[in-house]
Amino acid sequence: FYTFRLTISPNDVLKFYEGNINAVSVVTDQGLRLQFPFHYLKPFVSQSGVQGRFRVTLGPSNKLLRIEGSVKNIELYFLTYRSQIA
Repeated sequence: FYTFRLTISPNDVLKFYEGNINAVSVVTDQGLRLQFPFHYLKPFVSQSGVQGRFRVTLGPSNKLLRIEGSVKNIELYFLTYRSQIA
């Protein structure tokens, strides 16, 4: 897994919802640059935007499997994404 701190202002979150920006790019605490679609962060959006520490688990081919976040250091949320087999 990889960890990172992220702060996205409410104005920037609005840009994602308006479709002006689609992806988030972060540098993890381990030095790896990750880019992923904003929709993975939607459960972590509040009136303050997106703020907190996150942990990402990658699977085969570096596919994002899970993102966990400590939002405002108050609550811990878990969200798991699984690939759909057609």
